[in-house]
Amino acid sequence: MRTVYHCPFFNLCRLGQGLGIDFSHCMTCNYCLGIKLLDHKCREKGLEMNCPICYDFLFTSNAAVRALPYGHFMHSACFQAYACTHYICPICSKSMGDMSVSDCFFIYLRLNSIY
Repeated sequence: MRTVYHCPFFNLCRLGQGLGIDFSHCMTCNYCLGIKLLDHKCREKGLEMNCPICYDFLFTSNAAVRALPYGHFMHSACFQAYACTHYICPICSKSMGDMSVSDCFFIYLRLNSIY
């Protein structure tokens, strides 16, 4: 059975147990984010846009949302599918992951004349 709670801050019902249980409302983003996303980079009204992959409106979407390190958002499922073949953000073209490991690998290859 699915549970639904009402967010009094933007007057919408969401899937989940409720604020303070599995969701928290970010006043800057103006959105209910999963408890795991409490430590995110806020962007004012950052979720009042379409997902850059499927183009569904994030603000009213029931699908789980993922926060990228620099303040962009997309559906979690869209991120998983996109990240299989892309490593840059579809919005700003910044790297979506920590490239320091691959940078070290290429430096190692260069220093050892393998690359």
